[in-house]
Amino acid sequence: MENVLVVDDDRILRETLLELVSDCGYHGLEAADGRTGLQLFSHHTIHLVVSDVDMPDMSGFELLARLHQAEFNRPVILASARADEVMELAAQQAGAYCLFAKPIPVAAFCRTLTELSNQ
Repeated sequence: MENVLVVDDDRILRETLLELVSDCGYHGLEAADGRTGLQLFSHHTIHLVVSDVDMPDMSGFELLARLHQAEFNRPVILASARADEVMELAAQQAGAYCLFAKPIPVAAFCRTLTELSNQ
């Protein structure tokens, strides 16, 4: 079973995403902030990262950059309540697989996880 790291400072959203990840057949690991996410990354084999953009200690963009520095070549999905076309373009340019607007649409999120598992 592949590991998905969910990084979000909102506990309720993080738990909801973990349930969705599990429903899609993945094993979820959770982190409330970017630093904890990086620690988990260094101790586990991670196949996919789902991260909030706006977190107090480290933004999702900073987390994405650090993952790339660590030569993580798996998909990173970003999510933000402020998502718009400009942020979506920035996410693509930063190397994110995609950007979801919060609240995350459940069906689209599950479709994306299914697409990624079939690659």
